[in-house]
Amino acid sequence: GGPVGEIVAVGRFVRLAGNPESAEFAIVVGDALQGQGLGTALAIALAEAARARGIRRFTATALSENVAVHRLLRTIAHHLQPTVTSGGVDELVAELAA
Repeated sequence: GGPVGEIVAVGRFVRLAGNPESAEFAIVVGDALQGQGLGTALAIALAEAARARGIRRFTATALSENVAVHRLLRTIAHHLQPTVTSGGVDELVAELAA
């Protein structure tokens, strides 16, 4: 274990003011704990909590080469729509599975 109070992972969604069925989504997992399923577990929990609150889609911003984020969103979405913006950054829209 690490020092007391060390953050190992954090996830959140924030409902978009102009579109109450959408929420901005983000998850961060500490380097030492990546690849152990924490991100997936957080994403599933966040998707369930969001759906219970009437949220139907998550939006996220990620580097185009960030395969892990794309894979993670595919886990919780029945449709994932990436839109490439400037500088190799994707704006992702994940329609949450019912």
